[in-house]
Amino acid sequence: MTAKPNEAAPGQMASVEPLLKSLPRLAYVGDVPVEASYHGSALLYRLMADYPTGQLTIVEAGLERSKVERRIENAIYLSEPVPCSRLNSTRFHLEYEALRIVTARFLGRRLADRLKPFKPEAIVTVSHGVSWIAAAHAARILDVPFHLICHDEWAKLPSKIIGQSSREELFGRTYRAAHSRLCVSPFMEENYGRRFGETGTVLYPSRDKLEPSQDGPQARAAKTGDGLICTFAGSINSPGYVGALTRVADELAKIRGQLEIFGPVDAEAGARAGLNKPNIRFRGMVPSAQLIETLRRESDILYVPMSFEARDRLNMELSFPSKLTDYTLTGLPLLISGPDYCSAVQWAEKYEGVAECVTEVEGNGLAEALRRLTDPAHRLRVGRRAAEIGEELFSYERAIATFYRALQKSPLFVEASLDNEA
Repeated sequence: MTAKPNEAAPGQMASVEPLLKSLPRLAYVGDVPVEASYHGSALLYRLMADYPTGQLTIVEAGLERSKVERRIENAIYLSEPVPCSRLNSTRFHLEYEALRIVTARFLGRRLADRLKPFKPEAIVTVSHGVSWIAAAHAARILDVPFHLICHDEWAKLPSKIIGQSSREELFGRTYRAAHSRLCVSPFMEENYGRRFGETGTVLYPSRDKLEPSQDGPQARAAKTGDGLICTFAGSINSPGYVGALTRVADELAKIRGQLEIFGPVDAEAGARAGLNKPNIRFRGMVPSAQLIETLRRESDILYVPMSFEARDRLNMELSFPSKLTDYTLTGLPLLISGPDYCSAVQWAEKYEGVAECVTEVEGNGLAEALRRLTDPAHRLRVGRRAAEIGEELFSYERAIATFYRALQKSPLFVEASLDNEA
């Protein structure tokens, strides 16, 4: 397999030491908190945790804030107030989002003023929420490179206030103006290249700085037959995910199996969402390193659900489940449930044998996949293949090298105007 010119060759652990000397003074501005937790927050934390001391300022400008104990120790954290934030929890939330988009340029000016004492040499953001638009304006005012990380689709999110064409134009203009465009999956990079006319760089979610599994899971490796423990780690942010978790719990019940859920949802919230089945157990939030060891000791299968809902289709096609980075460290087999067009299924098809995949809601596909996974030899084969591919694609060193190369100091080459942005 040949890597693209802007990607590290698979399997190679590019040293980041030479890159450290030419990193800019970096300011992160975004709605996503930077903390050691999960999803986009964990991705950002891992990318920036080893940034040189004194050269990183983090401005959290969205509705969520990081917890102090989860922050990067050698970074400066600033919080930008969000006016009238209570409106986001009312029936006027769409109007409120539109107001934030329209006023993003004014936030950009305020952020530029706040950042001037730090003297940033580059600004990085994530295309989530609204403040990434302000980050682009701030970079232009300060005349510094602007780096855009794309973790989820933004342009085509449902909106009754700002039309799809306007959102697409706004995102496309900002995407093209970026000094670097870091996309979470090759599927997103290819799609954005077609839509916006600029190539990007694939930046898969990164593992933490942990050693890959050498021996794989041991405690339950020889277990056969009924009683499998299937684990899901992550948040439940869509009815499509609730449906997927419900279906796998129902099939597990037929073989006396159990579904365990790690993440920010507790039993009470899970019950409200409809996940109140007797074979579902909620385990809460667990730090990454502890989670990996817990999974190795206690789990048989790791579950990757993707939504079948039509309204989620584009995000399922373009985004990439960050849980795969930690899942593949365990040496446990993956069970992926999702439509054939989703990124997780496409990834599994590219790397044959890396997972059991179920691509239909109806039928016996899920039951048959679980039946195959009752065989410990099959679980071991799939788990080993997942660990091999995970180390190739998601290593900490590879992600950091990709990120640092994108940030290298160089003359500004982007002159695309943002004057007409909302």
